[in-house]
Amino acid sequence: MNILGGKRSLNINNKNSLIIKNSKVSNFNEYGIASWTDVTISLDNVIIDGNSQGENGIRIAGNSTGTIINSTVKNNTIDGIR
Repeated sequence: MNILGGKRSLNINNKNSLIIKNSKVSNFNEYGIASWTDVTISLDNVIIDGNSQGENGIRIAGNSTGTIINSTVKNNTIDGIR
């Protein structure tokens, strides 16, 4: 699956879960994946590419947790994982 564009390509909050496998997230402006307020994310074999324009590849905030396996976060202007 390819997830392209937007200020935040994926923006998840309020006690939800997100599982992504074998995918690419790119062409975002602020965050590739942003999790807020008790979110659980799991990434396996995911490429998060800021294309030298996205600020942060992954944002995990607000008591959220994440598991990242066999994945690449690259080409972000501020942080890969924040």
